[in-house]
Amino acid sequence: MKRLIQQLINPRNNNQLLEFPHLLTRLAITEQDKIDAFRKRFSESNFIMYIVANAVQTPGLLPVTEKFTRLVKRYLGINIRILGSLPYEPFMNSAITKRTPFVVEYPKSEYNNSMKKIAENLLAASGKKALYDDFNKS
Repeated sequence: MKRLIQQLINPRNNNQLLEFPHLLTRLAITEQDKIDAFRKRFSESNFIMYIVANAVQTPGLLPVTEKFTRLVKRYLGINIRILGSLPYEPFMNSAITKRTPFVVEYPKSEYNNSMKKIAENLLAASGKKALYDDFNKS
C-alpha cells in the first residue's frame, strides 16, 4: 500500500496525482478490508469530527479552516465542525520553556479566552455544561 501511495503522489508527474476517492478505489483492489473499515467508520451517523485552527496569525486566515472542512467533505465525505481558533501566541515558547501551561502563565490572554470558547463549543456540542458554570453562579 505504501508503495502505491508513493507512486500516486509523485510530485514529478502531475498526471499521477489522484483525488482521494480515486485513491480509495485503487487501494480497494489490494486492501479491500481496510478500505471497507475506513468507509464504515467515517460514515457512521454518530461519528462527528471537530477541528480547531491553531496559531492563527490574522483573522484573515480563518477562512482557510472553512475551506479545509469543505475539501474534506468533498473528497472524503466527512463533515467536520469547527470548534474555534487559537491565535498565534509569541509568548508560547516562554511558557513551554518554563513548563507552565500557557493559560496559567498568561491568564488574561486572547489565547486563554479562545480556549474557553472552544471548550464551551465542545461541551455545547456534546450537550453538557461547563463545570465552571456552577462556580460562576455562587
